[in-house]
Amino acid sequence: MMIRVVVCTHNGVQFLEAQLASIMGQNRPVDVVHVFDFASVDGTRDLLECLAQRWPTLDVRMVAHAPGVTLSFFHAFAQIMPECGSDDVIFLSDQDDIWLPDKTNRMLDCMANARAQSDDRVLVFHDVQICDEMLRPIQQSYYEGTSFRLPRDLAPERVLIANPVIGHTVAVTKPLLKLALVCLRPEYYVMHDWALVLLATYTGKIVYLNDRLGLYRQHEANILGAGRKRSLAYYIKRGAQLSRSVGIQTSAFIEDCRCALEKAGIADPPLILPGRGPLALRLGMVMARQGHTLGHRLMSIVQIKGLLWPFKSGRRDGDDVAVL
Repeated sequence: MMIRVVVCTHNGVQFLEAQLASIMGQNRPVDVVHVFDFASVDGTRDLLECLAQRWPTLDVRMVAHAPGVTLSFFHAFAQIMPECGSDDVIFLSDQDDIWLPDKTNRMLDCMANARAQSDDRVLVFHDVQICDEMLRPIQQSYYEGTSFRLPRDLAPERVLIANPVIGHTVAVTKPLLKLALVCLRPEYYVMHDWALVLLATYTGKIVYLNDRLGLYRQHEANILGAGRKRSLAYYIKRGAQLSRSVGIQTSAFIEDCRCALEKAGIADPPLILPGRGPLALRLGMVMARQGHTLGHRLMSIVQIKGLLWPFKSGRRDGDDVAVL
């Protein structure tokens, strides 16, 4: 088994060295860190070339364009897949956070237990401490400071409308990642980690490790952040946009999941949004009944409105979305 880490960078020079140093300093060492830089112009590429001389396990690859977070990660997944062994574990990483020293050790023990009890399509994630850009604590736990509740919000219908998993805390098995590359169309998904969470929910197993194994750095350049204070107008605008994106994502996932269930040989698959009526109506009802915040419940209005004025058929990867 090899321990692999996938990092996708774009203009991340400010915090990248500290992030990579925390990965390289794990008590249970990683075998290779695959860093894909997507068209950085801020010195990230020069830094990576320098760090590659310091750390032989750093595998740096330069990409000429920046297609957005979701497509960037799926590009990276596709590139490393031929190198992965059947029992390799692949960790996801951001470019600005910190891994605490025992992260890989604790995550791999949890992964081994999960694989022993089920099939090989497993996703494991953990809690983090929220910090400012100088790594001063803001709140001790991500989940104690949000409206997410685990394991409640890992229920299949809830995962359709909101992702409770922090992307940079995820580790997955090769079989799950391979299935994602075969069956998922990343251009329809809000974020790469949400796509993997959906797939694991319906075709595999998700395990939450209730340990704080990382420092989630909050700064102005975060694509998504935790605990930010924003205006009511912001939440209304971004909530409407997120609702439309979730509708597009769910429609795509229903079709993609058929492919995944067939490839995985699952004979008695779970139903996705069972019931009668248009998808927007069924999804809107789930949002209204099970949304974990008022914002998520109000997203149902956008779904119902979409029955009269249909959404566009696709979305641009990298579109801004809100954490409600």
